[in-house]
Amino acid sequence: MNKIIITCIMLGVLLNGSIFIVNAKICRPFIYVDDDNIDGPWYGTIDYPYRFIQDGVDNASSGDTVFVLSGTYDEFVWIGSISQQGPSIMLVGQDRDSTFISGVVSIYYTNYTTVCGFTFPENDLDDYCVAGFSLKNSHNNRIKNNIIRDRINDFWLSGIYLTDGSSNNTITKNSIIENNAAKGFYAIELRDGSNNNVASENTITGNTGDLFGSIGINIRESFHNVITANIIKDNIGSYFGSGIELKWSCNNIISGNTLENNAFSGIHIFAEEDDLHLWYNCYDNVISENTIRGNLFGIYLFECLDNTISDNDISNNNIGIILEGANKSIISANAIINNNKGIEVKVVRDINYGTIYKFTEENIITENNITDNNLWGIYVDDDVYKNYFYYNNFENNGGIIIGGNAKDKGYNTWDDGIEMGNFWDDYLGWDLNHDGIGDVPYNIPDGNNLDHFPLMGKYPGLINSLQSEIYSQLNYQSQLSNIQQYTISPNNHIKQGIKTMSR
Repeated sequence: MNKIIITCIMLGVLLNGSIFIVNAKICRPFIYVDDDNIDGPWYGTIDYPYRFIQDGVDNASSGDTVFVLSGTYDEFVWIGSISQQGPSIMLVGQDRDSTFISGVVSIYYTNYTTVCGFTFPENDLDDYCVAGFSLKNSHNNRIKNNIIRDRINDFWLSGIYLTDGSSNNTITKNSIIENNAAKGFYAIELRDGSNNNVASENTITGNTGDLFGSIGINIRESFHNVITANIIKDNIGSYFGSGIELKWSCNNIISGNTLENNAFSGIHIFAEEDDLHLWYNCYDNVISENTIRGNLFGIYLFECLDNTISDNDISNNNIGIILEGANKSIISANAIINNNKGIEVKVVRDINYGTIYKFTEENIITENNITDNNLWGIYVDDDVYKNYFYYNNFENNGGIIIGGNAKDKGYNTWDDGIEMGNFWDDYLGWDLNHDGIGDVPYNIPDGNNLDHFPLMGKYPGLINSLQSEIYSQLNYQSQLSNIQQYTISPNNHIKQGIKTMSR
């Protein structure tokens, strides 16, 4: 009885990071595994544990905990199979730094299972394309607090792989580090209708795909997933190496992640139509509050639409945000700082003939702080039309010889069409009526585009200042009205206040 209570306390530490004591009568039934029990007998008790993890799983029923003592287990573990659903169990390693599985764990057609506390150490997995976990048509499972490291493969390799509609699973607090595959490595992969999953607080660093690169989290043909609070950095390859990649996937939330020094992009969203994928694009994804630094491209939107990019810190990339064949997206309230180009907008061209394959239209770029970018704050290439840029702050972009705040070789709109445009620190016009809007337009270099309403101060600080001045004038008019003993309507107050302010 005391041994069971001790094990329950250990289990509480593993799962929640804090000790709790439970009554032995309500603790889940335990099955024990210890690789030191070479001679048997093997009953799965704490005194006579099974030698292999698979024996513990095979003899478990739903609700049981298979507790694996520290050691090295040279085996491939199956929970369920194509022909039989597995039990809903907890598979727990005693200490993830000393409980090793040389093979992998496959969870097939199994629900409500938790696996935590293991390390998948250095191993050559040439005959298997999964480095740690494979989930197939499995739901409501948890993969937590595991390490997958130093695994290699001469083909493709995934660290944690979900497929065939595996939904509502949680992947959290795992470390996937310094793995290598000759063609490509995916640390966490959600594909083929794997919807409504959460991947959070994972650390994914230093992985390599020699030919096609390494992807931290890959979402392919999957929807409504939440990717949050992960650290994804230093993933490389000779061609690609991205933090997070979405392909033919919609309605996902990518928020609060740190994406640094990946060889290609921090976040890559693309739909690239082919004969098999004409019925949907890559749309309605929300990318917010991420820190994206030191990548070739911070965020790359390619042939996708209706995505929202907001409140991200995007700095020290070659290009902060690039839109290529991306339409109807909103780029707002981002800090785009110290990249070579802050934002680049371009059409998709045929690689052989240069003809336009897909336009880039109807995007709204607004309320961004675009500062200290080495070449251009925003660079718009040829044949780009019908995009909207307003309420942005442009400061200190461009070098002494080349570059500047913006360049537009197409035909786009650089104000809201009514009363306000952008703040330009190199605007040389004047504001004689003191309404906060420049009296002459700002010319966008290299085309025929104008900001008709350049702001004299930064947005939204200028707007708040103008509002304060209006309210001050309204208060003054109200006091004057009381002195003169007459009243005017609230609408007249506003009109009079604005009129007085503009003198």
